[in-house]
Amino acid sequence: MKKILFGAAALTLVALGACKKDGKQEDRALQAGALAVCPTSVLPGVISGSKTLHNDTVYILDGKTYVDNGGVLTIEPGTRIEGIWKSDPNESSALVVTKGGQIFANGDSCNPIVFTARIDGSNPSRTPGDWGGVVLLGRSIVNKVNPVIEGIDLPTLPPGIDVTYGGTDSLDNSGVFKFVRIEYAGAVVAPNKELNGLTLGGVGSGTTLHHVEVAWGADDAFEFFGGTVNASYLVGLAMNDDGLDFDYGYRGAIQFALIVRSSCCFTQTYADANGIECDNDEFDNSGDLPKTRPILSNITIVGGPTSALSGTLNGVRFRRSADYIMRNSIVMGYGDGSTSYAARFDAPSVKTEFKYNQVYRFGTQTPSNVAPLDASNNILSGTSGLVSAFNCGSNGTSLNFAPFSAVAANFTTGWPTNIIPTADNFLNKSVNYRGAFAALNRNWLGCWTNCVGFLPPAMFCE
Repeated sequence: MKKILFGAAALTLVALGACKKDGKQEDRALQAGALAVCPTSVLPGVISGSKTLHNDTVYILDGKTYVDNGGVLTIEPGTRIEGIWKSDPNESSALVVTKGGQIFANGDSCNPIVFTARIDGSNPSRTPGDWGGVVLLGRSIVNKVNPVIEGIDLPTLPPGIDVTYGGTDSLDNSGVFKFVRIEYAGAVVAPNKELNGLTLGGVGSGTTLHHVEVAWGADDAFEFFGGTVNASYLVGLAMNDDGLDFDYGYRGAIQFALIVRSSCCFTQTYADANGIECDNDEFDNSGDLPKTRPILSNITIVGGPTSALSGTLNGVRFRRSADYIMRNSIVMGYGDGSTSYAARFDAPSVKTEFKYNQVYRFGTQTPSNVAPLDASNNILSGTSGLVSAFNCGSNGTSLNFAPFSAVAANFTTGWPTNIIPTADNFLNKSVNYRGAFAALNRNWLGCWTNCVGFLPPAMFCE
């Protein structure tokens, strides 16, 4: 039986709202205590050609919707898309943009596009894994031959739909995905075959990806299967598996990301969860080329307040022949020095670049399974490095993941030279602090995120 769980976020996601009339939103202040009732529209199984989703309608995913090769899906700011819960995970509702298709999800800072679960007679409350999530597939380089994206039941594919990914175009453009929230997504079709909040397969660096939150998911928040897409301002909140997961030759850059396990807003069950998990191959120690090599800077990863939360593993875990560069980041609230660590480097992976980070440990426990960490990293005890990382307050509004004081970043000393140009140029090297936020500042969370220190905005439709 499907478990019925309530979270404060589900109750307060939209306290106020109004349908758009004549192209403008009604005064929300006049709508206090009332929820707007807006028309609904079920999305088709396949989108070919061009289709626009408007913010005066709630759109329903009833099973899979595929944007075909050549299809273009445009979504207005403030639009709401809801996935219907299915008892069979093979049938999980999801939006899949295939190779050659494009999505232009152009939310803005106070009118994000929201993908969430549908509440109906079969699903009376929103729960992690209620629907499958969003999948973007592209033609960028991966280290496998014509791989099929995981989590899709192939016998159910509509005729002509291709869910393979990868190619030869590192500059491939799958569109724009910005100021978007994805909530209660993820589906386990079979062991190691899951849909995540946002799954990216072979997505190229021509794609725009920033200000995306994945919250209360049943698998990873973000998983990158190869590709070269760059991303910034990502939030992974209380997903039951990894926050950022890299496989199959991913070679992009990610700057400014917050990965947090939280008891605020929603009680989540964690399943062997890492803040970051990085493999060249997710199943073995393959040396297939190109090797996975994410470039990570200004990431903040937060686990438990006094000890590792049950079901969590490591703050970061690099393994299975992966390369990586991780600098100017903060890892705290992970590891007990026995089976889990703030930073774990499993053979045959080596510490190719883990420098200039702030690593907080519980008491005197060892923060890494390979001692010592590079001397450029600051190793600190306790969990007091951030202003208010564990203070739930009222609906999480007291959370603040900024540091009390800034510690200087470093993009120069020993900076590797063999970085693909699109990734190298992507990083903002003028930033002079470690972690996702400047000291005493959490500004980029704005009003578009949910339960990471701010109340969400009222949406046009509930």
